[in-house]
Amino acid sequence: VAYLESLGVNVPYVMNWHPAVFGLSLDNMKGTVAYLEALGVDVPKVVNRLPAVFGYRLQSMKGTVAFLQELGVDVPKVVSRLPAVFGYSLQNMERTVAYLRGLGLDVPRLVNGLPSVFSLSLERNIVPKIAFLQTEMARPVSDINRFPIFLGYSLNSRIRPRYQYLQHVGHSPCTVNAMLKGADRVFAERVAGATLEDY
Repeated sequence: VAYLESLGVNVPYVMNWHPAVFGLSLDNMKGTVAYLEALGVDVPKVVNRLPAVFGYRLQSMKGTVAFLQELGVDVPKVVSRLPAVFGYSLQNMERTVAYLRGLGLDVPRLVNGLPSVFSLSLERNIVPKIAFLQTEMARPVSDINRFPIFLGYSLNSRIRPRYQYLQHVGHSPCTVNAMLKGADRVFAERVAGATLEDY
């Protein structure tokens, strides 16, 4: 407990939600911390987000980091924002990268802007959004380079409803960024020129 507190970790949270951490070897925990610090990662932030990081094998973590480094992303930024990346299948991440590269996208920029892209199912999430962007919206896939977080929004509860509403009110085309950012009220009033109630 004292060691975690010295790192700036939210110990009560860890005790309540991830008590298994306290059964792990202190030496192994220190090894994980030393490795993360050497990467330039915000260790308290990572541990508070994912205390289970102490349960990952160091060799496996190094494999993930090597993959990210080869990809050319900002590793400290990606790991700090998505520590769960250490638990993802390298094979699945490679498939996602291959698909995005095949579309001609700037993958390092996309991953830096939306690290959670690796948490999304390729078949059930990413591919349908790309298809909607290209076919329904008739937008170039390069829009995602400018607005990576497009892939982070829900197709059924955010992307499709907002696009269809703009079509319904006869709104002229706008950027994907303008269409998706902001709460519903902001979208209705500032983008669609309507009211929240109408939307």
